[in-house]
Amino acid sequence: MGLAESFPITSERTARRHRLAPAGELDIATVPLLEGAFDDVERGDAEVIVLDLSNVTFIDSTGIQLLLRMNERCSGTDRLEIISSPSVERLLDITGLRDQLPLTSN
Repeated sequence: MGLAESFPITSERTARRHRLAPAGELDIATVPLLEGAFDDVERGDAEVIVLDLSNVTFIDSTGIQLLLRMNERCSGTDRLEIISSPSVERLLDITGLRDQLPLTSN
């Protein structure tokens, strides 16, 4: 099984929102896949990018760094919304980063 198959990313566009929903482990091996998908969406005209992490089962420090970079690239706007998962929220709480990211409820 290839990396893309073990870390699928659903990409859905509605009128003004684009939703990216990865599934699996967000780590050093899969961060480039999500970052590439985010880059493509960010270049588009969607008013809001929804990053749905509800199916992410694990996240490491490179995944956290990616979330912070995404947030920084969208800073000053309300363009990024992150739907979290229990495993992601636990790590954000441990690292003290929960309040620094635009988390929303599902």
